[in-house]
Amino acid sequence: MSEIVLDGTPVGFVKSYDYPQNGHMANTLSPSDIGTHADGWTIEGKVWSDYYEWVNEFTASHPTHGKVWGDFEKKVFAESQAGFDDFVKHHPPSEWDYWDI
Repeated sequence: MSEIVLDGTPVGFVKSYDYPQNGHMANTLSPSDIGTHADGWTIEGKVWSDYYEWVNEFTASHPTHGKVWGDFEKKVFAESQAGFDDFVKHHPPSEWDYWDI
């Protein structure tokens, strides 16, 4: 765990999860993940489109599990292991091939 500081003020501790770059393979969220869900997660992010639609950077919050944010192709941060685990259980990243677009 490491301390996160925003504008010089400590805002808590997070654990980061590194995801390997797999050449031309993508690990992204689906546009259908954007919004508020019955599982309690509210997810925001920009939808990219080029034959296929995907979400790279995202921010997600849950009333019990806290926040998860980042980019599954680079690094994802979570306020807790339990929050990360619940998020990917309900909203796992999709793997697809950038060369297909």
